[in-house]
Amino acid sequence: MTALGIAKAKYDFGRPITREQAAQVLFSDGQVPAGGELLPGPDANSWIVRAPDLDTWEAMLGRMRARTQTVKEGKP
Repeated sequence: MTALGIAKAKYDFGRPITREQAAQVLFSDGQVPAGGELLPGPDANSWIVRAPDLDTWEAMLGRMRARTQTVKEGKP
């Protein structure tokens, strides 16, 4: 995950996946929460999760699956 602002983050996947597959990976019920957006990212295998405000963002975070992250070392 890469934070892109207060209520926006980019998720990179190791292979191309559909919007529905990304939602199943990211959210506990496999659905993007009301008010949130799941948009194609700038890279071929990335998706952006975005919310219009902090209340929606917090609600979205509460519905995300627990997971581990691989951090890539490099330039910030």
